[in-house]
Amino acid sequence: MAFLAAAAILGLGAAVGPSAAGGGAGSWKYPGFVEIRGWSYEGRPHPRDVRALGDLYGEVGAQGPVRSWLSLRGRWDFRLDTDAEADKRRWLDLSQRGLRRPAGALGELYLDFELPHVDVRAGTQEIHWGRADGLNPTDNVNPYDYSYPFSPKRMGVPALRAQADFGHTGLEGVWVPFFTPARLPILGKRWYPTLPPTALAPLGPSGQEIAVDVTYREGTRTFPARTLANGQWGLRWNQIVRGGEFSLSYLDTFNDTGFLSTTAHVEAGTPAPRLAVALDRRYFRMRVVGADFASELGPVGVRGEMAFVDETDPGDLDRFVYVVGLDRRWKDWFVIAQYADRIGGRQAAGIPVFPNLGLRSTVLSRIERTIDPSQSVELKLALGLRDRDRLMQLSYNLSISDRWRLTIGGALFGGSRTGFLGQYRGNDALTVQLRRSF
Repeated sequence: MAFLAAAAILGLGAAVGPSAAGGGAGSWKYPGFVEIRGWSYEGRPHPRDVRALGDLYGEVGAQGPVRSWLSLRGRWDFRLDTDAEADKRRWLDLSQRGLRRPAGALGELYLDFELPHVDVRAGTQEIHWGRADGLNPTDNVNPYDYSYPFSPKRMGVPALRAQADFGHTGLEGVWVPFFTPARLPILGKRWYPTLPPTALAPLGPSGQEIAVDVTYREGTRTFPARTLANGQWGLRWNQIVRGGEFSLSYLDTFNDTGFLSTTAHVEAGTPAPRLAVALDRRYFRMRVVGADFASELGPVGVRGEMAFVDETDPGDLDRFVYVVGLDRRWKDWFVIAQYADRIGGRQAAGIPVFPNLGLRSTVLSRIERTIDPSQSVELKLALGLRDRDRLMQLSYNLSISDRWRLTIGGALFGGSRTGFLGQYRGNDALTVQLRRSF
């Protein structure tokens, strides 16, 4: 099945490539890469966690012109791992609704139409909004794969996008006909937030509340019906002005991480009372009004992004999320510092927190140094001022040749476990990645 999926992408390109008007088969490209990755972890936050993990990840694609006004791009992604997190039964996952990452999935497959005054893209694609670095409150068109929360990857979805440019003004409209949920870490394994091991329940001899052990499992997930009435849509207006540019956006979509509720029952046949809790998810509409900007003050870049999120789920976690920052590039150095915060959106204690909610009072920074054309170093820092938690990520990149690249890195977590960053204490890691591009 894996071979057939890759062959389908390449074969599609080969079939239409030679017919491109005036271009010929030589104008088509077949980019891709294969990457071997390994992790060594300091701790085991969950009993099922392993201290060493490896995986094989790759992308196979085809792109090129079909006519002078029409082009095609396709990409198939595949992944295998040593910890059974990739579902080997799914090699060409189109729905992207499984709890585990598929072994293979369609990353992109779309047509680009270059029409007078407007460009149209139709098919499975990734849509990027926002100008902040790494944390984008307005970027909610595509769901994310949060399997690793600190390097989330967009998941391609079937969509229609139209862009029109009028000099310094740009208009963009998007329509996503079917809902795709975000992919969360696997419950009870690394990167899923640690849940309370005990809870108070009226299970004492006289019905009084006592502390009992709790076990968790995935419950039901109730998805919106696949109907055109449940389509998601958005508009974005971009304006270039003297000294910078800004945009305003509106998105009517679903909260793709879902509203979490629980159902519990007392487990039978245990020496002491124990609760079995099922984590159920339902997906409700949310509306996002956003804005972003970028400008310069002399040699210093200034950027910002903000969004008001209107939730319709029973938790009603309406919130205002914003990021502002400064950046500077000189010689071989690039430095950016940002401040991120949210107003509202406070969840009840014990409920898992995922990145879509936004960070609370957190300083984010990234420092890059290009040592020479083949070597670079990057340091990322996150410091929670209110929650008193922190994260540091360091990576070294070496281009061995035009096709081979080696990356060595590490991550350190610290601080209070009640904060978003601190809840991942025990996940300190060293990583090695070797990529072969073609």
